[in-house]
Amino acid sequence: MSKKKLKVCLVDDSPIDREIEREALLGNEDFDIEVTVCRSGAEGLDKISADTFDLIVVDYKMPGMTGLEMVKKLKENNVDIPVIMATGEGDEKIAAEVMKIGAYDYVVKDDVPKGSLSLALKRTVENYGNKKERERLEAQTRAYAEKLQVANKQLMKLNQIKSDFISTVSHELRTPLTTIRETVSQVLDGILGGTTKEQQEFLTMCLEDIDRLKRIIDNLLDISKIEAGKVEIKKAPLDIVALARSVGSTFGPLAQKKSLEIKTNLPAEKIEISADKDKITQVFANLLNNALKFTQKGHVEIAVRDEGETVECSVADTGPGIAPEDLPKLFDKFEQFGRMAGPGEKGTGLGLSIAKGIVQLHKGKIRAESKLDQGTKFIFTLPKS
Repeated sequence: MSKKKLKVCLVDDSPIDREIEREALLGNEDFDIEVTVCRSGAEGLDKISADTFDLIVVDYKMPGMTGLEMVKKLKENNVDIPVIMATGEGDEKIAAEVMKIGAYDYVVKDDVPKGSLSLALKRTVENYGNKKERERLEAQTRAYAEKLQVANKQLMKLNQIKSDFISTVSHELRTPLTTIRETVSQVLDGILGGTTKEQQEFLTMCLEDIDRLKRIIDNLLDISKIEAGKVEIKKAPLDIVALARSVGSTFGPLAQKKSLEIKTNLPAEKIEISADKDKITQVFANLLNNALKFTQKGHVEIAVRDEGETVECSVADTGPGIAPEDLPKLFDKFEQFGRMAGPGEKGTGLGLSIAKGIVQLHKGKIRAESKLDQGTKFIFTLPKS
């Protein structure tokens, strides 16, 4: 295995010390070293400016320019080459001064024949390599962070444009949609003249699709307002048990239409919280609608439980369940995860996202538990006050 090559600049005014240090460097077993000898600090600076070196070994005391002064000159000129200082004294104060100005290590000249320079050389090369690697990683991290910051700003801008577009378009669609619905409704009711049975069937289909489109527009507006922070929460005392029971009753006809049962697991006494009734109703409605959509047999259960400072509400179904890999993205916008819906209306992928937004606006939390072929349970908790 070939040794790593090092070019070393040796600066020492003493011929004897210089030769001892040179022999120690050339005799190093870990590296293949090429030594350039300089007799003064000024000569050393000239050599370093004219050539490339991996390491500098410099005498602490030299006439004209000391080793400390030479290292300071290197720092002033932004020369990044590791330095080992050689001194004739084993004084710890000198060592501290040497390290303080930027030398990587120091050796006592009397110990050089004993291998101290080889050890210092090995430590310095390792420490300098670690330093350069840290600098490289830090620079790389800064570059990635800057790119990420630019990308995030662009993403935020695009997201704002998207939200503004959705909000504007949804508002613009509402007026003509209301007009279309009213017209179709009047034709269907015979206000504008008689219609055949076949025409009534088609008009009923139109009316259902118009209502579905209205719900989609309402969802788009809701999610846009939540993301823009424009949803106003009007908190008031609310019996969450009575609300859960009421919403469950509202969905009774839809459950019966699919031959499903809506079960309740509610305490007999009321549980009062401070919340926006309409918004929490929407959370229950979105979760129930989602559960009934994906459940083909069995039941859907609504539950409320007092947890002291909070109240835990849940909607569980006996549907096909959700794959583990889909659970993390369950509350993402427009996400259509791997459950197969039955015949009828398909979702927009916004109901769960809206429910999450409303719960978070109430300083609550929402999560889902699911097992394939065993059903899914959505749980949200709300603070009482």
